[in-house]
Amino acid sequence: MRVISWIVLLGAAAVAPSSAWSGSPVSVTLTTAPTSHEDYAPRNVVAVWVENDAGAFVKTLLRYGVKRAEYLIAWEDVALDRSEIDGDPDVITGATRSGHGPLTVSWNLVDWHGNSVEDGIYTIRMELTDHNSSSMSDNNEGSVTVNVDGVPSQETGMQSGGFSNISVTYTPETAPGPDAGSGDGGPGSVTPEECATTRACVGGDGCCPIDCVVEVDEDCDPDTAQSGRGGAGCSAAGGNEGAPWTLWLVALVTISLASRRRASFC
Repeated sequence: MRVISWIVLLGAAAVAPSSAWSGSPVSVTLTTAPTSHEDYAPRNVVAVWVENDAGAFVKTLLRYGVKRAEYLIAWEDVALDRSEIDGDPDVITGATRSGHGPLTVSWNLVDWHGNSVEDGIYTIRMELTDHNSSSMSDNNEGSVTVNVDGVPSQETGMQSGGFSNISVTYTPETAPGPDAGSGDGGPGSVTPEECATTRACVGGDGCCPIDCVVEVDEDCDPDTAQSGRGGAGCSAAGGNEGAPWTLWLVALVTISLASRRRASFC
């Protein structure tokens, strides 16, 4: 029975999926500034949210301000999740801000219902007010776009509607390492097909072979000893076809030895 239990455990380890990538594919950094009214400046309230290419609301990413949030005219007009964001761990919330400075928000590519969104162009909208506004034109209203298409991208140094130093970074969950598949023999030259059998602990190629650790291979997950973007010995595109086959070999050897021991007692 012990032999069978070990075989079951080894088989489960061989086919177990790799741990999910925990990062958020879209990250936005921006710096706020006062409006021209400044009734209660430098205090201010601000919201950041996502809309699709048709202008439909997708999800709130950040909202500072509770009672005064009603003066975020544009956000109040479209935010379908405004009564639920205080319980959403993916939304940054807080009271009225005491001043200005940089803010960073992230988006995990789900809508306010928790459903994954389709590829496409999305608009990151931002709104700020420091007075009891009655019109969008009285507030700072900015926006930038991000193309969710599986191709990593980054834009920096943008300005829009009273917001400055805006940067948008899109890092798909299956993004390969730098120069993956370049074939030049240096870091990052391993293709997805080669990744399943590679044994080299090389950072930046999207592979984490068996026995490699994050200290020598940045593609390894520090907690699981697997690739942060795929399984051990595999790129994200390679699935789990790589090094775990050795576990099945161990299982077969164990079965063979157990059979021999049983025969010797007969």
